[in-house]
Order: sequence, then structure tokens, then C-alpha cells
Amino acid sequence: DVQNVGVDGKHVCCVSCTCMAYTIYLCYTIGTLPQALGGMTALTELLLIGHKLNGTIPYSLGSLTALFSLQLHMNKLSGTIPPSLNNLTTIHSIVLSLNPLEGTMPNFSGLSSIRALYCGMSKLSGE
Repeated sequence: DVQNVGVDGKHVCCVSCTCMAYTIYLCYTIGTLPQALGGMTALTELLLIGHKLNGTIPYSLGSLTALFSLQLHMNKLSGTIPPSLNNLTTIHSIVLSLNPLEGTMPNFSGLSSIRALYCGMSKLSGE
């Protein structure tokens, strides 16, 4: 089952729904990521790669506790990585590379399921 939804009212995304698993991908999107994404608690993958997304990573993404993969690389996202992402205990991959993110890298030691964490080509500091 596939449905279309808007992200920040700018463009239409393709949302794939299989039972209770949802994936957002192939969104030719510009603008900012809305805080409302945090309300999509059944979301398992958020794949917004190589678009023209700007602004900050919403703190509300930490509410997506079913998230398996968060891939926001190759955008223009700025600011810091919200510490709320440490709530994503089922996440296997976080890819935020190639964004002008700044500040200190959060401590993700509580993410026991993490297999890949990529934040290169940014202005982040820390380990």
C-alpha cells in the first residue's frame, strides 16, 4: 500500500506502508524538516538523501522509537545533532554526513543496536 504525503507543504513524498512498518523515501524535497515527523511513531526508515533540506534536525525525531534507519546525508542541515536521537534504541544506522552540522557530537553510547554512524564532512567536534 502506498500513499502520498507532503513534507512541510513543499513537495510530495512517497511513503511505503507494509503492515505497521513505514518508510519515507524519494522525497524531492526542499525546505525544513517539520517537528510533526516526530509524531509518526511507526516510522521505521527516514531516508531523505541528497535533497535541499535546510534548517536543523528536529528534536522530535527522538520520538521515532521504531526507527531502524535515519539517513539525512547530502543536504544542507545545520545546527547541532539533537541529543534526543539517543532515544532511538532500535536504530541500526544514522547517516548525517555532508551537512554543515556544528557543535559537539552527542554521546550515542546508549544505542546498543547501532551498526553504522556516519557524520563526516561536517563541522562536528568530539568522538
